[in-house]
Amino acid sequence: MPGGVAARSAGWDLRRNLPGPFLPAGSDTTPPFPQSPLPLAVDLFMFGNWVDVTRLNTGQAGVYARDGITITRGKRPEGTTVDPTEITLTLNNRDGRYSPRNPTSILYGQIGRNTPLRVRVGNDVRGVGEVSSWPSKWDLSGSDVWVPVTASGILRRLGQGASPLRSPMYRRILSDTVDNDAFTGTALPVEYWPCEEESGATQIASAVSGSAMTITGSPEMASSDAFPGSDSLPVVAGSRWTGNVRTYPTTNIFETSCYLQVGAGGITDGAIILRVRTTGSAARWDVRYNSAAGGTFTCLGYDAAGVNLVTSGALSIDGGVNGVLYLLEIQIEASGADADFRFEIQNVDTGHGIAGASTAAGKTVGRVTTVQVGPDGNAADVTVGHITVWSELVSLDEVSIPSLFSSVFGFAGESAGTRIRRLCEEEGIEYLRVPPSHTSTSVGAQQSNTLVDLLQECADADGGILFEPRTFIGLAFLDRQGLYDRAPSITLDYPSHQMAALEPVEDDRLTRNDVTAQRTGGSSARQVLETGALSVQPPPDGVGRYDEQVTINVLADTQLPDQAGWRLHVGTVDEARYPTIAMNLANPAFTSNPTLTEQARALDIGQRLDVTTPPAWLPPDDITQGVQGMVEQLSQYEQTITANLTPDSPWQVAVYDNTTYRYSSDGSTLVSSVDSAAVSLSVATPSGPLWTVDAGDMPFDIKVGGERITVTAISGAASPQTFTVTRSVNGVVKPQPAAAAVELWQPAIYAL
Repeated sequence: MPGGVAARSAGWDLRRNLPGPFLPAGSDTTPPFPQSPLPLAVDLFMFGNWVDVTRLNTGQAGVYARDGITITRGKRPEGTTVDPTEITLTLNNRDGRYSPRNPTSILYGQIGRNTPLRVRVGNDVRGVGEVSSWPSKWDLSGSDVWVPVTASGILRRLGQGASPLRSPMYRRILSDTVDNDAFTGTALPVEYWPCEEESGATQIASAVSGSAMTITGSPEMASSDAFPGSDSLPVVAGSRWTGNVRTYPTTNIFETSCYLQVGAGGITDGAIILRVRTTGSAARWDVRYNSAAGGTFTCLGYDAAGVNLVTSGALSIDGGVNGVLYLLEIQIEASGADADFRFEIQNVDTGHGIAGASTAAGKTVGRVTTVQVGPDGNAADVTVGHITVWSELVSLDEVSIPSLFSSVFGFAGESAGTRIRRLCEEEGIEYLRVPPSHTSTSVGAQQSNTLVDLLQECADADGGILFEPRTFIGLAFLDRQGLYDRAPSITLDYPSHQMAALEPVEDDRLTRNDVTAQRTGGSSARQVLETGALSVQPPPDGVGRYDEQVTINVLADTQLPDQAGWRLHVGTVDEARYPTIAMNLANPAFTSNPTLTEQARALDIGQRLDVTTPPAWLPPDDITQGVQGMVEQLSQYEQTITANLTPDSPWQVAVYDNTTYRYSSDGSTLVSSVDSAAVSLSVATPSGPLWTVDAGDMPFDIKVGGERITVTAISGAASPQTFTVTRSVNGVVKPQPAAAAVELWQPAIYAL
């Protein structure tokens, strides 16, 4: 197709509106699916637009109907983690257009690694992914040439050879947008030594140039974790570090900063911690430690001959500097023929700061040439890191960059949802929070780890679901609160044949009755189910011990008992699993019910699916399941949606002032047997509190041997009590034996 590039970039359509098996219906009189083919389309992002490649402009099929299209999202059946989205289909490559290195292809230069692909049914996007490979295949005759394509979600790319992200402090210093009175713009340091070396390092690398700091002596490398938002930093231990600053355009302004902690016992009085040399006549700037009053810092300016020009005076806040985390900043700016000087220290823990300022009359600023740590060999128990040189005044304080101090502590205390959003924004990943209004679990300090692991640890700490959305290449997060008491997004009726199969599984795959929750770098808490059908007791009193230890990055050890208790609750659901339920939208049960069809197509990860009126050989109650993943199969005359499921009941938690949820009385049993028609029960409660006799608390439902019974009145001030009841509410009609357990039908469950 000669020419035409501009036309393509304006919305070129490879299908050219030719009739064919995957072409959408062309008029309102066309019979609906499945009497007519499904209006299926496949788009590739090329020429700056989504281009429909369902058919070739030659009239041949662009997407082979023979193999269909399969879209897999979320957790696989029986899976424990969310896998990358996968879209599989086959492209017709007889004219060589889908061979990326074929220079005669009309798509030459437009397709290649990670070309975006999406699948639509009409205007309804069913899946989006990136095509990472284009394997050409052909038969022996060479008349049939095709490319089997797999388009994957972004999690695949993010997990391919991913290096751990650098520390929060490192990332902030190299990415912050600075906006204050002195400077507005995106400021990057002209020199930056993070000091996050491993223990065997013999120099300190620069993050912005090749100019490493040289070391004389023996610092204790990677020995201090004083700053939670940093990888381990060195303790100076009497060593001397020298860093030469690369030549940069002189602005007659500079700022040099570092983070440090003097040990609680202090160091030698008068020790020089930091020295900065410049090309100006105000040639040297020293930060000196003073041992008086719990420790103070003084910054002094000198000319080339060593004559003292200015001093900040001894600075200290919050009772002295010993043992405290500090940010130190030296700021020098030309003012006419003079050099204005400002030295500021900030207590990182409190955010409090104090500054000393002066003017070196008749002196020039120049540019920074050298930065030294411990130049006199007297800086012993001092942790130093994240040394920066800037050619502008950036004022790295919590006023001008509020997030900076959060990065010093690794953003500890931010919610799981906030951290996922922040990381996605930092990495340029499109992100959706559903729903956006909830407060998720407070997480601990961000560690150096891969992006995928950092994101997943947030989801694990909160108990929500991190997944890839259907309509764009990116990530979505449904927090734990969004899973509580959710209404069904679709309700299927078993007798109406609205599902392909209903196959319960009674097994121990998800059973966890002994759970230990360990905080990253912290303590642990253990919760054990000691009694009941799924307890650690040997069968038949329980199922034996199923123990699990999970490490979660929550903010505080005090969160651990609830974390372990919630996981114990989820791991001891006493009901059958329904791993998958499939819906064939070509089935008359759907084609005759447009509302049900739209609900099936809209069903998504994190939503709830219910089944009513199950067959007689199953429990009579509604089946409620949470969607963990989905598989969709599409072809000319097929659209089958299979939901991968887990029980929803653990997420049905108590709501304040809702009488559906009540507190149970433990250990209640029937005093004597009753037949299936009895409307009075004698209930013994030997240990727990007695059941309410307040008429205002009636009615409520109890469970006895799988039978749902409505209690309309209770009498008796001591055990046993007499219950007046309505029997067989759920259709279970049977006698009940003496000593049968009496429990609330819907007990109150504390949410995490």
